[in-house]
Amino acid sequence: MIDMASFERQLFLLFDATGAEGQGYTYATLDDSKIQLQPCFALGYYRFAISDYYHAIRQGEKPVLP
Repeated sequence: MIDMASFERQLFLLFDATGAEGQGYTYATLDDSKIQLQPCFALGYYRFAISDYYHAIRQGEKPVLP
């Protein structure tokens, strides 16, 4: 449950975080050295497949707790 709470909190933070608004989109011919991560990028570490569990709940399924 702690992992689920951490995952959901990060989702809410990312949803409202500053991104690259107004900077346009990248394109296939852009030089790799010019590619940058969004300012709101975040990595998380969880002890089980939290994303699969979260999406199953969102789709109305009843996944088994790990």
